[in-house]
Amino acid sequence: MKKWIRANCEIIFIILAVLTAVILRYAAALDNLRFDEVLSLEGARGLSSWWRVFFVAHDNNHILNSIYLRYFGEGSWWASYRFFSIITGSAAIGLIGLIGFRRNLTTGIIALILSTFSFPLIIFSSEARGYAPAVFFSLLAFIAFQNYGQKSKKKTLIIFWLSIIAGFLSHLLFAYIFAGFFFSVLFPLLSRPVKLGRRWIEFAKWYFAPSIFIVFFLMFFVKNLVLAGGLPAPQAIERFSLFIIPALGLPYGFTASILVAFVVFFAVLFWLYCIERQGNRNWIFFSIVVALVPTLTLFLPLPFFNPNYLIFSLPFFYLLLASMLSNFILQKKWQFLFAILIIVLFCFFSINEIKRHFKLGRGNYIEALQYIVQETKDPIISITSDHDFRNEKMLNFYRQFVKLKSGQKIEYVRSLDNTQHPSWLIVHDPNPGAKPFNAFIRLGSDTYHLKRSFLNGSVISGWSWFIYRRE
Repeated sequence: MKKWIRANCEIIFIILAVLTAVILRYAAALDNLRFDEVLSLEGARGLSSWWRVFFVAHDNNHILNSIYLRYFGEGSWWASYRFFSIITGSAAIGLIGLIGFRRNLTTGIIALILSTFSFPLIIFSSEARGYAPAVFFSLLAFIAFQNYGQKSKKKTLIIFWLSIIAGFLSHLLFAYIFAGFFFSVLFPLLSRPVKLGRRWIEFAKWYFAPSIFIVFFLMFFVKNLVLAGGLPAPQAIERFSLFIIPALGLPYGFTASILVAFVVFFAVLFWLYCIERQGNRNWIFFSIVVALVPTLTLFLPLPFFNPNYLIFSLPFFYLLLASMLSNFILQKKWQFLFAILIIVLFCFFSINEIKRHFKLGRGNYIEALQYIVQETKDPIISITSDHDFRNEKMLNFYRQFVKLKSGQKIEYVRSLDNTQHPSWLIVHDPNPGAKPFNAFIRLGSDTYHLKRSFLNGSVISGWSWFIYRRE
């Protein structure tokens, strides 16, 4: 009877969490597409047929997402571009709950709360990119992988194989999730006597099929991959802040937030090595995905860095944090109150960040462009910017959604063209907490004065536009 009640409670909690996740992610998907989404859409629209996506060796080509965008990337209903991410990102919450409930009821509930209201998971599950699908397939593969070492059933193996393949087709950085699975089995095998025939056969059953796919994927896709680049990598402390502060829902830009983030992150690592290692046979996987990969990404010299690189670590970080807090709740009174306080504060700060994002969005590019149109009486609306590639692409995409006056048209003037004197200047800033560069800017003989600021509501997605007009 107790098992029946618990099973039904788990199902109810998972359903409530997934429904909440769908609502939050759908609401976050209603604002304008960010630059990376526009690039993905542009690439998908250029495909002559869906299977051609496998021959576009570009790091912005998240294959499954590109196929989706080719068929559903139309119109001004922004959520329609993002349904693939909304569905997989919301379903991932249910998988996190399933994994947590395998530990105990308390761990499952806490894991559901942390992941449902996780600001980064909401953001990246409401964007037309491959991150949310890759998170979903990493969790699905982990659920199957928990049966490793037991009697291998065909159904479990097939789920694992397909999840690995789909994970790579969702995003290339799924590679470090696969590495976590691979080495968490290989290390113990290598550290034991050679006569382990059955264990090596078991190893081959799980990894031979996905390894064949990976070899072909490397040869025909990754080998010729074109890297689009990105934002220059900041210092280690800034990278750490961009990764863990949003994950904990803390307000960005405060020393106290950095200190709290450090304490929580290293408390989770301490929990992993001192407690989880004794009772969690997948502790090597967690060590690679939650500890090793983030540490290398945060502290090694890299040409580029974006916090979304580490999004696949977050669900497993939340599972460890949920396990630690669950242990506190089951202990003495002060530990129980401390754990409850942490969960309440997490929800409070995360909801504040979510509300800010709902208010400001990812940059309000249509609103900015519409403002320029309304303030211009001339038939030619000439615009230049501080970054031709980024801003021209955004203008070319969003001009179709702006209502022009009769006879008007928008003309982009490249920044190196000194023969023209555009009426408007757009300055973009992808950095968190962006502020206008100055009240006025001189370009040659022209002076541009700041008129409006269109800020983005997140430190991990979108950018701000500052609109200047030539006087």
